[in-house]
Amino acid sequence: MQTNLTEQARKLPRAEEAESILRSCVHCGFCNATCPTYQLLGDERDGPRGRIYLIKAFLEGEATTRETQLHLDQCLSCRNCETTCPSGVKYHNLLDIGREAMASEIERPLQQRMLRSALRTVVPNPVIFNPLLKAGQVVRTFMPAAVKDKIPGNITPAKPRPAPRHARHVLILEGCAQQGLSPNTNAATARVLDRLGISIKPISEAGCCGAVDYHLDAQQAGLDRARRNIDAWWPAVENGAEAIIQTASGCGAFVKEYAHLLRDDPAYAEKAARVSALALDLVEVLEKEDLQPLQAKTSQKLAFHCPCTLQHAQKLGGRVEPVLRKLGFSLTPVADSHLCCGSAGSYSITQPVLAKQLRDNKLNALEAGKPDTIVTANIGCQTHLGSANRTPVRHWIEVVEDALNGPPGDNKMLSKPVLTLEEANRMIDAAFAEADQNEWKVTVAVVDDGGHILAMRRMDGCAPIASYIAPQKARSAALGRRDTSEFEAMINGGRTAFLSAPEVTGLLEGGVPLKVEGQVVAAIGVSGVKPDQDAQVAKAGIAAL
Repeated sequence: MQTNLTEQARKLPRAEEAESILRSCVHCGFCNATCPTYQLLGDERDGPRGRIYLIKAFLEGEATTRETQLHLDQCLSCRNCETTCPSGVKYHNLLDIGREAMASEIERPLQQRMLRSALRTVVPNPVIFNPLLKAGQVVRTFMPAAVKDKIPGNITPAKPRPAPRHARHVLILEGCAQQGLSPNTNAATARVLDRLGISIKPISEAGCCGAVDYHLDAQQAGLDRARRNIDAWWPAVENGAEAIIQTASGCGAFVKEYAHLLRDDPAYAEKAARVSALALDLVEVLEKEDLQPLQAKTSQKLAFHCPCTLQHAQKLGGRVEPVLRKLGFSLTPVADSHLCCGSAGSYSITQPVLAKQLRDNKLNALEAGKPDTIVTANIGCQTHLGSANRTPVRHWIEVVEDALNGPPGDNKMLSKPVLTLEEANRMIDAAFAEADQNEWKVTVAVVDDGGHILAMRRMDGCAPIASYIAPQKARSAALGRRDTSEFEAMINGGRTAFLSAPEVTGLLEGGVPLKVEGQVVAAIGVSGVKPDQDAQVAKAGIAAL
């Protein structure tokens, strides 16, 4: 495609990039075949090829109106066209350039300016968003349907997160809206990774990835958020963090763009490149791990909705499904899985009519196989699909975590974290002191509510027998008579040792429990002595805290 940019257009910061992208397009039209808005509206200007022409015309000085801007606004930025394009046109970058340049010359209607400003103020800021969300839930019943649909009726609270205790550690983007809309997603991620011997190091200073601002006429504000996140993560990056995990694929796609967007910033270009290289979607971590320790047991039938930001932006389509199948889930086929659900960040709010059509089309495809649950990998898709109140929609990692072998009532655990390794060892020290005083030889283990053996030690002279749980009623079933040396070898080798569901049930129901706010979060087990003696030793360990 030939170009003739005006002198004014050539002064834009990304003018050369825009011209290069325009020239790479051969206007073949393949992109229109997979464009969701073109399929709905049938207007050339609402397909990628037409929008490229509109941006080209604007940069070449042709008269541009609010109608032109509307056609760009109606683009989902789903990047389906980029997956389809045989010429490798970087359409999303051209769209960002065109939207920013057009916004500086064409003033939006007041109502739209106010809406966009409100979204930029509220959504990226949990201190504002979360209280408003809770207030909205209280009065949700009395709200108009259009507003009520945006507020989830039920939000799963976050389960406790394991304390960092493994040599392998990663960072995680806590995000903004996800903290309020689906707080258990990152908690479930932490618990699953903990079973695989990976700890999440919390970095509270990192916040919104910047995508909300960037895609709502405030690109510089979005880049400033990116810089703040880089600053927050940098000490941990230099200290050997393996990865920066994202559980929301929309955020992940944007963090992976930091390197490109900040490549001309002398203070951040190198750091941004490092951060983008470390940025991984959760599936990129799990698919490389030995998943046997997860021991997922399930007969659930799932339909997986692959977000556009996962399959088209990050090129990770088809990667979550094998992990789910490997863990025992049955997946139903989904027709037209490449098409957008209509969420697209804030699109479901700024373009509600088109978003609802796309949502309903997507749900019809997802529900065709009659799944028990729809799972996805992005908080925007999860909330948007869930707003129809049809089949339940959850993040896939939460469904995985629920299917792991854990004790009954595990979902009732409260918000406080389980024991740290230091606390567990302090309990064992106190238990050993009690045993020494009575000249008893014991093995002591401390287990958390998720079945992880936090710490285990055996005194010299105590045989490595299996039943190290205190209760008489659960003694025979508590550990299935497994040899404690198996667990000791795992712990000493730096691996995660964990118990099966019956073993943990026996320990928590009949052992000497440690309670937080009235709920059992851990237990201490003792073996090698008589029942009344091991209870005495275990209680000494509990008293140490």
